[in-house]
This record gives sequence, structure tokens and C-alpha cells, in this order.
Amino acid sequence: MHITNYIAPDCAECDSITKILTESSTNFGSQINFGYIDCKKSVDLCLKNSITYSPTLKLIFSKYNIEYPGKLNNSSQIVDFIKEIYFTKNDISNTFNLEKIPEDRALNLNDFNSNEKALMFIYVNRSGSVINYILTRLASILSLNGNFYHLASGNDFELHLLNSFSDNDKKRNLDDMNKDFLVAVVDGELSMFSGDFTDLNAISDWMNNSRESLFSLPLLDVGSNDFYSSNDNSDISVIVVTGPSDKSEIDKSLLTRARANLKLFPSLSKSLFDKKVTFSFVDGPKNSEVILNLFDIPEEKFPVFIFTEPKKSSYYLPFTSDLLDHKIESSHLYNNLNNRDIFSMVLSIPSFSEKFSLDHPFLRKFENKNKEMDFMKTLISSTSKDNKKSKMFYFMTILKILAFAFVAYILLKIYKRFKLSSPLPVYKSI
Repeated sequence: MHITNYIAPDCAECDSITKILTESSTNFGSQINFGYIDCKKSVDLCLKNSITYSPTLKLIFSKYNIEYPGKLNNSSQIVDFIKEIYFTKNDISNTFNLEKIPEDRALNLNDFNSNEKALMFIYVNRSGSVINYILTRLASILSLNGNFYHLASGNDFELHLLNSFSDNDKKRNLDDMNKDFLVAVVDGELSMFSGDFTDLNAISDWMNNSRESLFSLPLLDVGSNDFYSSNDNSDISVIVVTGPSDKSEIDKSLLTRARANLKLFPSLSKSLFDKKVTFSFVDGPKNSEVILNLFDIPEEKFPVFIFTEPKKSSYYLPFTSDLLDHKIESSHLYNNLNNRDIFSMVLSIPSFSEKFSLDHPFLRKFENKNKEMDFMKTLISSTSKDNKKSKMFYFMTILKILAFAFVAYILLKIYKRFKLSSPLPVYKSI
């Protein structure tokens, strides 16, 4: 494995993180290569690896990589994370030399149901094959998913997983089932590995692709019909207010990545373990008036991120300091956040304390002007009304077109009937 720090000359933190990585390297010897890449000198390489800010820390093995989203303060953080994903010499060696299937990664139906939205790779061992267990377990480690691997425990759970892929032919028991299968759970959706269990690369690729699919799940529109049910009773709701520029799509992708990272780095997001966190977007230009009334943000500031606590009628906005006046009162709204900024800001909300920073954007807390007004419900109802107006306009337009077509059709029928009817005989007097 390589742990690479992508740096830039104007990066304030890069030197300190390089020092931390140097300290971390003493814990692993030659097992892991620690280093850095200067993005000013290696522009193409940084573009190839989608580096958009510095420092960016990546864990790389073969064709798989993970971007570490947390702020690195000491060497123990990176050491703990490598141990968490089981990517150590001892873990790999112990897995490779197993003689029987251990129970340390066992997962039962109750545990699954209580955490069904988490990323999981669940191996069902019906054959008793130790080799199949070793290969699937190694694949999870090599694809950097070792902490998401589980062994299904209990016939009820194994039956539940198998029947998840059967529309009509539901099994009542597994008495005649001796075939192993491997299931991925991504945001509550289940998929089954269809390849060969002896193909370590195929299993690793499948696990990596399942993991990466978290980054392509669409964000909910605040004005959509599904938004309220998905955001009901949320503790923290993060919204990007889109603007007319292309940057809006970039900001939406940043929220998608932040949402995925909360699932992929559970050890970093312990402060949110009992919190429901949701991510969504709202069309800024269409809803500029309600955004101004609720959050005091004019349209010229769009796109912008808003971090809210709906139950407390509180919201937070990202600010940055003024280079000439180092006072929090002189700071101004900031809309150029990166992946790590958003991740750190979400984590800070449960125990928030306002902190001024010269080097990083920071959150400032605001209270809703009218505490009796639920601003999330107001936002939802306002955007829903706009959607209803749009749908009604669309419906009325279609109705007018159909009415016009119907009248034209009737007139055409009358015209044809008149044209094709036989003329009256000429009256002749006798």
C-alpha cells in the first residue's frame, strides 16, 4: 500500500501532514510506503487522480484508492485507520493461513436490521468451504473494504438474504441449499456477486465498484415528493442552494461525497452515531425569495451551503476570514468549500463551538428569526408549491393543446363529410 499526500506550494498544512506521515511510517516499516506528490511539479498526475485541493491524503493499493476525508492531527489517526480496515501484514497473513472459519466477523439478522443502510459485504457460507471464506475475506482487505466484511450468522438471516433475491419462489428453509453466496448492501439495496469465488480479482473489483456506487447516488431535491419522508425527524440537514453557474453541479457532487464518507468512515463520524443526517439541494433562482426570508442570503451569493438543525431552529453558514481584519465579525460568507471542509463541518455540529480560523473556512451559527416557524417545513412547502405551479402550468398547457386538437379534428370531420356528400339533383320543371 501507498499512503500519498498530494501537496501544493501554497498549502499551509502540507508540511505538518508530511511530518505526521513520517512519524506514522515507523509503525509499519516496509509494509506501507509513505510519500508525497507536489502537484505543481506533477500536474498531470494530480489531474489523473482527481486532486482538487491540498493537502489531499490517499490510501492506494493496486488500482484501488481511498481519499481520507478527516483532518490529520497526529500519527495515531492514520495508524488506527489502517488497522481498522485490516490492511496490516498480520491481518493478511492470519487470514491467508486460516484452518477454520472464525466468528469474529459474524453478523445476525437483528444487527443487520438495525444498520441496514450501512455499507456491508455479507458472505453466506453454506458449503463450509474455508477456502471460499479466505478468498472473500482477502478480497475485502485488498479492495480496502476490510471493515465492511461480515459472515452471515444464523439460518434466519441466511434465509432472509436468499429470499431477498426471489420475487415469487420464497424458500421456507435452507435444507437443500449448499451453495455459498456473497451479498453487497449499499444504502439498503442488496446485490449478489455472480462471479467465481476462486477469482480474487473479480471479487475485489465487485466490492470496489459497490463501494464507489455510494458516490453516484442522487441527492434529493427539497421540492420533490420524497423529500419530506426521507428528511422527517432529521437531526442535521445539509442543503446546497444551487445557482446559475456550473459550480452548482460540483457542489452537489461534494454533498454526495460527504454523505458517502459518513458511511465509509464510521470511526471518524462517531459524533454522529445517534444522529440522522440528510443531504439535499434546492433550486436557488426559483426559490430565491424564501431563501432570503429564511436564511438572509441574497441570490447573488448562490450557490451556497446551509447546515441546519431542524429540531432546534438553528442553522450554520460557512465563512472565511478577512485578510486585513482578523475578527470573526469581519468574516464573510464562503461558497468554495472542498470535500474535507464539508465533512469536518458536519462532524462539528453536535458539539459546536464557534472558532475563528485564518487558514480554513469555519461555521457561524444563526438562529431562526421566528422560533415558532419550522424553517424546514416552510422551505419544503414553498418549493413544493413552486413544483405544483410548474406541474399545473404543464398540465394546463397539455390540456389546451389537446382541446385545440379535438376541435380541429371535429371541424375536419365536418368539412370532409360536407365535401364528400352527393349534390342535390337539379330541379327540372315539367
